[in-house]
Amino acid sequence: MRSVCKGSSRIGAIFLLWLGMTVGAGIPAKGFPATSQVYRIDAAGLETLLRFHRRHGRPVLLNFWATWCDPCVQEFPALVAVQRTYPRESLGMILVSLDEPGEVERAVLPFLQRFGIDFPVYLLDPRNAPAAFTIADPKWDGSIPATILYDRGGKRVVRLVGAQKFETLKAHIDLLLNAGGKE
Repeated sequence: MRSVCKGSSRIGAIFLLWLGMTVGAGIPAKGFPATSQVYRIDAAGLETLLRFHRRHGRPVLLNFWATWCDPCVQEFPALVAVQRTYPRESLGMILVSLDEPGEVERAVLPFLQRFGIDFPVYLLDPRNAPAAFTIADPKWDGSIPATILYDRGGKRVVRLVGAQKFETLKAHIDLLLNAGGKE
């Protein structure tokens, strides 16, 4: 049994290393602490992240946002509160920025710094946006902000479009967590 756990840990470490290389190279954060991390992601990388959380039996909150979107900016404190309320072991959070790649240092990193973000954030490759939107939710039209919640098995259970309050997000997440991951 012990060797299985060691092997699983080794496989997990290799997977995370591969994920970091596959999902995208980190964009350097000049003048920002190492905790402000933005990684480029494409549709395949998003699918890999969702599968990773499903394999670990975690419900997932997937949010699409941008710094130029006023409702997204209004909603962001609620997302930060969610991240600080729920341990990473119980809820996977994937925040995907739709900002242009050239805006990372000028807009995205300062925005994340302002909110004290200490977890990875992803920048969607604009060429892959339609495919990523289909992976996230085939019925979603791409309007942002959009939050999509998945149960522990990876099934989409709710799509929330528009700025959400912390209480609304918390209510949906608590239902997922208390129902064994199914809302």
